[in-house]
Amino acid sequence: MAYELGCNKDATREIWVAPNAAKTPGQAETVTSKVGFWIAGAVADTLAVFIFKAKRVFADAEGAATYAAGDAVYDSGASPTGIVNKTSGAGRTIVGYSLKSYPAGTTRIEIEDFDGTRAVA
Repeated sequence: MAYELGCNKDATREIWVAPNAAKTPGQAETVTSKVGFWIAGAVADTLAVFIFKAKRVFADAEGAATYAAGDAVYDSGASPTGIVNKTSGAGRTIVGYSLKSYPAGTTRIEIEDFDGTRAVA
């Protein structure tokens, strides 16, 4: 259950944050009202890179859904899981759009225009 950068780091927006607990690479979280992920993990009380915008990101996906190119994908804005799906609604944030079509049973997709600053639905 994690995000993974799918583009060059220069195609991202990031903040440096000292988390209060250890973080694993790709761990999804909300930091300063931004949904994003830790690029390389983090040690408590030590500055680390938190990505909240990127041109491309790989994400775990709910395998029951089919995804068409351009479909909006969501993660929870209040407590992100790192698993995206097509379910909108209260507390869910559009984190990006499916880069291509994926059949049911796919558990990892590529997202374009990852942006954890979009308003929570």
